[in-house]
Amino acid sequence: MAQLYWSGYSGVIGLPSVVGPIGLVRGLPVGYQAIASHGRDFTALAFAAAVERELVGFTPPPLCR
Repeated sequence: MAQLYWSGYSGVIGLPSVVGPIGLVRGLPVGYQAIASHGRDFTALAFAAAVERELVGFTPPPLCR
């Protein structure tokens, strides 16, 4: 339950945030949440684009193919 606090914290105080997949650990999906400062919406989106480009790319889940 302690994890739920962090997942909504940025939205409560109005900070822009993005979440994205990183990969699998023992067959389970793992992701990240990046939070930017107030008014830096495009910074959060640029960071997510950089993570996608440099680290993981995007692979649709098997059910969506």
